[in-house]
Amino acid sequence: MRMTRDDKLARKGMRMWRLKAGLQERSSEIFESTRQLYKKGGEAKSLTTQLIYRKTGSSLG
Repeated sequence: MRMTRDDKLARKGMRMWRLKAGLQERSSEIFESTRQLYKKGGEAKSLTTQLIYRKTGSSLG
């Protein structure tokens, strides 16, 4: 069975589409985990800022 140019393109397209779908899933997972980290980091940051603020009596941002 000989493959025509269209068949090749279609298969290539499917493969690309699968890759993209996989990448999208992975990137959304990564995004989710980084968002969690940033949330935690933000909380920690605000806590340290509060501590510094209490100690020095001046806001450092």
